[in-house]
Amino acid sequence: MSPDIIHAFEVAAIVIAGTLTGSELAVAVFFHPGISRLDDAVHIRAAQTLAKVLGMVMPFWYALTFLLALTVNFVAHTTRSTPWWLALASTASGGSARAR
Repeated sequence: MSPDIIHAFEVAAIVIAGTLTGSELAVAVFFHPGISRLDDAVHIRAAQTLAKVLGMVMPFWYALTFLLALTVNFVAHTTRSTPWWLALASTASGGSARAR
């Protein structure tokens, strides 16, 4: 596979995983503390709206991140050295943690 394609996979994996991480961080650090100060009825509606949207998007986002990480691991790194095994273990543990 050409280095340009490998580089494109690496960049895509970093961008997709980075935006996923940013989304998770924003919800945990900014959104939930903000809506926790609202009245209960408003809090419930806001949380339900967020859960509905993220519930539709996140499974695909996690799957795409997992597949890109696997692709980079198998395509970009052809030698089965210690860093390769560590990257594979990291990808597998991230994928299995989200499968629960």
